[in-house]
Amino acid sequence: MSKFNAGDYLRYRLHYPEKIFHPLRSAFSSFELPLKVLDLGAGTGLVSESFLRFYSSIELTVVEPDRAMLNEAVTRLKEHSSFLVGKLSRAEDLLMPADYFDLILVGSAWHWMNSEETLNRLTKMIKPLGLVYIFEYQFPKAGPEFEGINEWVRRQFNLHWRAPSQAPRGTLHEITECLRSSPSFSQRSKTEFTHQELQDVDQFSGMIFSQSRFLHFESTLPEAERAKYRSLVKEILLEKWGLNNQISFFYPYQGFLFQKRPGMSHVIGKKFT
Repeated sequence: MSKFNAGDYLRYRLHYPEKIFHPLRSAFSSFELPLKVLDLGAGTGLVSESFLRFYSSIELTVVEPDRAMLNEAVTRLKEHSSFLVGKLSRAEDLLMPADYFDLILVGSAWHWMNSEETLNRLTKMIKPLGLVYIFEYQFPKAGPEFEGINEWVRRQFNLHWRAPSQAPRGTLHEITECLRSSPSFSQRSKTEFTHQELQDVDQFSGMIFSQSRFLHFESTLPEAERAKYRSLVKEILLEKWGLNNQISFFYPYQGFLFQKRPGMSHVIGKKFT
């Protein structure tokens, strides 16, 4: 069973808001252009595409272990980046030149990686004073007036839409502790905010369908029943939607920005603006 469905990601996952990248602005003040950026666990390229909306002068490498997802990422990013490299690889196996990247982005992907093994790779490939930015959003919730939607979805994830052996993964702070305690990195900043998005039933149900937990549950159903089950989920949500066309959903975002400690001088050049 695949953990992901590239088609659902492309159709339903949202772009990352500009605010998630704000911690990088001051950090880039003395970096030479173009920035060498690695998107690790790139999926369909959504993190890179969002980043490129606000920061365009980069040389981009996208790394993803799922071939279908990587193909979609390269396709969607070609029109945005004049210098693009795609690599099919697990983070733990990635081979890149030493002291190569200025910035490594890990958006909603660190929990899929072996933290210690990945950290060993990152330490070698990032420049002294280079940045590692690990960030994610939690599954969205509707406002208090639609608590019935939140409760029903929460119950389904807890009782049905999950792998039998699924264990709690820990908070983002907990699973990034290896960088915080590493002699090679220091934490530069932390960001937290809630982003609001209007969504209709199709968009919100698609967000559910693109979750790895839902896909695992769906794989236990006979193939002929899967489309019927998705239709049933949408019918139940429509009942709870009432007469509303769109509902506000709130996405909690969190990110930690780490900087590699200086081991040798970093080139100071044209400022990033």
